[in-house]
Amino acid sequence: MMRQSIVAVGLIVVAAVPAQMRAQDSMARIEIPQVKRSGPRYGVIWLSPQLTDSISAKNKHQKINPTTSLFGWEFQTELLQNPRGAVPIASIVLGVAGLDQGLVLPSATWLVGMRSRDDFELGIGPNVSLAGAALAITGGMTFHSGALNIPVDVAYVSSKLGTRISLTTGFNIMK
Repeated sequence: MMRQSIVAVGLIVVAAVPAQMRAQDSMARIEIPQVKRSGPRYGVIWLSPQLTDSISAKNKHQKINPTTSLFGWEFQTELLQNPRGAVPIASIVLGVAGLDQGLVLPSATWLVGMRSRDDFELGIGPNVSLAGAALAITGGMTFHSGALNIPVDVAYVSSKLGTRISLTTGFNIMK
């Protein structure tokens, strides 16, 4: 009788421990929807005198205004879901500047950074454009209007040929 009681208690413990562990696992996981932050970007870019001179020389000495348009698309991915803290992110930003001056100045930037719970972002990464390889540093804030996200970002890009500073905004939808 004692032996049967011990076996019965053992079986109950063996069955209860995995159930308790599963309950703790489900309590530890917080299911949150992944936010899709990819979308169009547009703004203005300021080119250093060295860059405007270089662009002018490559375009039959056309006068280049150092302030020009910027249009593009940002593909952003959250690298980890972290509902109680900062979220690591990666972005690829493809852009074209100079359209308002009859120029096509393409660029591609890969950024890795962090976004705070308050939607403040910082990132750094390589940039490739007609000016060659460069380093991009960016910071910004995302504002919300209903399901609409409105990012506002400032970027500084430094290369051998000069520097660029841009101010961009855009939008994406919370899904």
